[in-house]
Amino acid sequence: MRDVVSQVHRSVDRIDNPFHFRIGITRILRVALLADATGLRKVVEQDAVNEGLAFLIGGQLDVVGVFGIDGEMSPESVAEAYAGGLRGGDGGINHPTSMTQEAGREKKRLFHFTFLPAAPTFIPMVIPLEDSVTDIIGKAQRGLGLSDSDLADRIGIEIGEVEAVKLVKGVAFSEVEKMAAALKLGPRCLVALADGKYAPTVNLPKKGFFQSNTTYGDMTVNAYLVWDESTKLAAAFDTGAEAMVLIDEIKKRGLTLQDVYLTHTHVDHIVELDRLLEKAGGSVGVHVNEAEPIEGAATFKPGVTFSLGKLHIESRDTSGHSAGGTTFHIHGLDAPLAIVGDALFAGSVGGIKADYAAALQKIRDNILSAQDNTILAPGHGPLTTVAQEKASNPFFPEFRKALAEDI
Repeated sequence: MRDVVSQVHRSVDRIDNPFHFRIGITRILRVALLADATGLRKVVEQDAVNEGLAFLIGGQLDVVGVFGIDGEMSPESVAEAYAGGLRGGDGGINHPTSMTQEAGREKKRLFHFTFLPAAPTFIPMVIPLEDSVTDIIGKAQRGLGLSDSDLADRIGIEIGEVEAVKLVKGVAFSEVEKMAAALKLGPRCLVALADGKYAPTVNLPKKGFFQSNTTYGDMTVNAYLVWDESTKLAAAFDTGAEAMVLIDEIKKRGLTLQDVYLTHTHVDHIVELDRLLEKAGGSVGVHVNEAEPIEGAATFKPGVTFSLGKLHIESRDTSGHSAGGTTFHIHGLDAPLAIVGDALFAGSVGGIKADYAAALQKIRDNILSAQDNTILAPGHGPLTTVAQEKASNPFFPEFRKALAEDI
């Protein structure tokens, strides 16, 4: 699988339109290509569909092809099919693959791919949820100061059975309900997350927004660019683990980086700050909550509003994961947007280190109080919306109870 990915990367590097891609390995290996200037539309002759390697290109995560990865396949043919499609013209049509799969002792060809150039498009990255259901339960336990013994008593089971209930799947729903009640979580949200049924979908702003997702150690971290289309003034929110992803986007769009806003100062969010400022050039302001001052940054008290061309950036206190955790609400794009840092994740929250109840209330008051279609851009994991978090985040069951969905 790695051979296929590296060969695709090398082949794409040989064409004029560079691509960024990230790889996520779950039950299948997924390669999502982010087109800088050229998209692709699928035309697929499908002989067989097998769980395996899925290529996601074009539109809103269209599946271009799925084929088995248990047998042999030619990295070169996959790469050339991609590269040929990107080059366009006759080179982009009718690129047969020579991928094979062992079927007993018999090998068989699975696919013949056809690629056609398409209009420019934005192709979102495939980013998994940051937290598993056991992560969520652990965060609630620590926040409430409940041991496994405490949970066993609340559920009415032996302590040795607690770990099985924490998995949520394969146990009686009544036990999940009792555990959720003890942890003040939504039981049906936990079940949906355990079953892999929560995957938030987002309609992105048409202009003025870019998400970077880069690898830091054994995790990935998000950073964002927001800009005013009329003045081309841009602001970065955190740096991610590779500043050049943001710099490349700034250069490609002809933007001027005016400011960097920090959601908090944990190292994975600011590790590339010096490099970002150096590569951006000019006079760039850096802004951080007064509760987490760092050298070279201007401090502010949450509640202040900043300007970016015709856009307005409203800061709100969402501390708890960190002392100076801040959410930035962006006003003036064609869709409401909030950069929330590690206060809130899709389906979860950041690990709360101080005053658990107060931190959750700040999320309610300063994030989930926004209109339902507000896009939420977290420090880790996929984008989500206020509406989807109200419906599916187990830390806020009161929104579902209001609809009698968790009663």
